Amino acid sequence: MNGDNVLDVHDDLSARVRYYECDVTDTDDVNTAVDEIIGQWGRIDILVNNAGVARVGFFQERSPADTRREFEVNFFGYQRLIRAVLPHMRAQETGIIHNMCSGTADTGHAGLTGYSATKGAIKAFVRSLRQNSGTQTSRVR
Repeated sequence: MNGDNVLDVHDDLSARVRYYECDVTDTDDVNTAVDEIIGQWGRIDILVNNAGVARVGFFQERSPADTRREFEVNFFGYQRLIRAVLPHMRAQETGIIHNMCSGTADTGHAGLTGYSATKGAIKAFVRSLRQNSGTQTSRVR
């Protein structure tokens, strides 16, 4: 995926919209992107965790590496970004973390066993994070 659709909005609202490319599987890349945002804007108000990969195929046809890749992006990628922005949001005493999920987290899907598992893991993680934080720092949808 690229940021072409965001770049169109940026042309119209350049003072309010920026596009930062980031590999969510790379902690240094995540930290660099967050540092650039803080450097540019002085704060970070909203994180929308929307990165995702899905390897379609029945469980017996998929390799453990396929599922590891899905978890690396869909679960640990979300965690990396939350870990990077949460200290800033706590310091400014405000912020929204929105984690994109999927109905397959609740219902499952025969051809998306790994993807469904990652989305279920995110839902459980966010619920636990919310209880741990003492404030509502994230929502599950």
